[in-house]
Amino acid sequence: MKPSRRNLFFILLAAIVATLTTTTTLRGREQVGDKATLPKRQQEQEEFESQFPATGFEASEPTDPDKRALRQKKSKQYDNSHFVNRGDASSAATESVFFDEWDAGLPALPSSQSEVIVIGDVTDAQANLSNDKTGIYSEFTVTIEEILKNGTPATLAVNSAVCLDRQGGAVLYPSKGKYLYRVAGQGMPRVGRRYVFFLKATDLAQTFRIVTAYELRSGRVFPLDSAEQFNVYKGVEATKLLDALWSVIGRSGTEIN
Repeated sequence: MKPSRRNLFFILLAAIVATLTTTTTLRGREQVGDKATLPKRQQEQEEFESQFPATGFEASEPTDPDKRALRQKKSKQYDNSHFVNRGDASSAATESVFFDEWDAGLPALPSSQSEVIVIGDVTDAQANLSNDKTGIYSEFTVTIEEILKNGTPATLAVNSAVCLDRQGGAVLYPSKGKYLYRVAGQGMPRVGRRYVFFLKATDLAQTFRIVTAYELRSGRVFPLDSAEQFNVYKGVEATKLLDALWSVIGRSGTEIN
């Protein structure tokens, strides 16, 4: 039996109402979902930015003459960087990202590219501007737990402290507030956490530059940097990373001090 025209009309009307209701419901869910994810995204961004130490653009130098001279000597290495906005940042942006090829040809375990490899705990962190305020670097105090490689004349000892630095950090401007300067793909160690550090020597005693690092947490490995080659050890057991590292160091024939 064929439906009447009146029945067809009501069937069509019901279908239209059902479609509109479903569409409205889905849109409502999308909007709720978007709003629900906004705090999470903001939280993730804040968590990411929190790893970068900050310094005031008008921060004063140490008053002690020896400490001031040492700070100026360290900061000189980052002069003429053309990285930091010397004036109060006036644009709507909140960060500047420097892109270079720092990770080109760098293996997951850069033993041969690192003069020193240690396991240590980060006990302090601070950011500093270069003397001419065109560069910024972050400085970390690390207590050595284990020395895996020392290819420098420096005397390193367990439980002693070394100073590590890396380009980047946050600047607090008087009117704009916090502005982040970072190198693409590079993270910063966090105070209170334990890492395997791959380091390059500098001209300053007991001061090294970070090549890369792996955080050791709850028996697992977390790369400090986001370059693709480091992901091979992401989430693996810490013992596997250390076994692989000892194997690489052994094959290279490097003397372990």
